[in-house]
Amino acid sequence: AFAMNAGMFHHDLSPVGLYVENGVEAARLITTDGPGNFGLLPNGVFCVGDTLRVIESRAFKAENPACRYATQSGPMLVIDGALHP
Repeated sequence: AFAMNAGMFHHDLSPVGLYVENGVEAARLITTDGPGNFGLLPNGVFCVGDTLRVIESRAFKAENPACRYATQSGPMLVIDGALHP
């Protein structure tokens, strides 16, 4: 069993940042800083592919992994096992 709380959504329930469902990208990746909680960098992407991974958003863009499901959220609280300052 697995549970998570991830992703951020607008008031109309459309996703903020990357959202992939059944391999189809419904919202694009955002790699720039901006207002609000989501805009605090680094933020990350939870990717369900061959494995489950949390990838920093700019590293995700460079790698472009295949995700069947993905959601972007931010800011990352733990990076490489260390708390984000």
